[in-house]
Amino acid sequence: MSHGISISLAHCHELGSGRYLSRSARVDCDMPLIRGELDRWLAEGPDTSPAYRHVAFHHGVPDSVLGDVRQTFGLAEVPMEEGYVLHADEGIDVYASTPRGLFYGWQTIRRYGADGMLPRMLAYEAPVCPVRGVKLLLPSAAKLDDFKRFIDLLAACKYNTVMLELGGAMEYRRHPEINEAWVRYCREMNEFPGKTHKVQQSFGWSKNSIHSGNGGGGVLSQHVVRELADYCRARQMTVIPEVPLLSHSDYLLAAHPELRERAEDPCPDTYCPSHPETYPLVFDVLDEVLEVIAPDVLNIGHDEWYSFGLCDRCRDRDPADLYADDIRRIHDHLAGRGVRTLMWGEKLLDSHHLDGEPIGGAKKSDMPATHQAIDRVPRDIEILHWYWGIDRAFEREYL
Repeated sequence: MSHGISISLAHCHELGSGRYLSRSARVDCDMPLIRGELDRWLAEGPDTSPAYRHVAFHHGVPDSVLGDVRQTFGLAEVPMEEGYVLHADEGIDVYASTPRGLFYGWQTIRRYGADGMLPRMLAYEAPVCPVRGVKLLLPSAAKLDDFKRFIDLLAACKYNTVMLELGGAMEYRRHPEINEAWVRYCREMNEFPGKTHKVQQSFGWSKNSIHSGNGGGGVLSQHVVRELADYCRARQMTVIPEVPLLSHSDYLLAAHPELRERAEDPCPDTYCPSHPETYPLVFDVLDEVLEVIAPDVLNIGHDEWYSFGLCDRCRDRDPADLYADDIRRIHDHLAGRGVRTLMWGEKLLDSHHLDGEPIGGAKKSDMPATHQAIDRVPRDIEILHWYWGIDRAFEREYL
């Protein structure tokens, strides 16, 4: 081993896929361990990152360092896509092949050196799970600092993905009527605790849950939403906007009830996929989201689709075709702008609870089947498989 570290030192332990060798002697880092420096370092990029006193970031992992890790921890391979090697002795060196790996090494320095001291150690860590994410609603304007503190907590825990549900809580400059109606809608739904659940259960048909807490029932400007997305990215997180479409579209239909599928619903949540005015509105909303967040992938929702095949335009069409055609149109619009499509996938499954109750895309007494759409949608769509807890074998249907 180089730098005087050997496997005979005090103790070796594992955390997830991380492996640490350390001893009780401590090194005074003589430096602020984050305190405003990180944003500047990330902005400058790994190739020009400053070498702090006693701490150096290395973009690239020398063979000698990889050899030390293999020998010390008995590893045949040392994956480095998001991994890092941290060596602390007289100085502190962080080696990684990606900015994300360097960032995670920094988080470990923060964790072990919160008091300005760092144990002497050789550490290697790489994630077991490639996607480590959280889905969030947008905060209210009064809670932006709380939101950022939570993102900092996720960064410290080495999460790499944040999904932000936008709905009506982001400003739409092409369609300000969406935001105006959203605020009125939320004011009504948030009249008293539990009202959203009461409304959801008040009709003789299944309805979507009501997310009137998004944005605190208000609207964040595009500038603020862009700032929040940038804040997440500065902490090496992929930002995935969720724009609920087809179902969970109450934020669109509060302003445009003429597009609702179920005419008798006073609080519509599902638009008509056959209405000629639906997609001009949907594509305008999507384009504004792409302009603000510039994502690589976007979640189009499509879960819990309950009201379909009801209006004069849709009732004679195959529900699976309705579903697949809507997905395909939105997918193609995003693909034309270089953005991948993500969606909740349960309506593509012929699924049942253990007691036989049909759920997801299975045929129900009051609802036709939609699971046949699984063979009619573009194959490059990424699926959020939130039914894995019901039966993990459903994964085979997607594969």
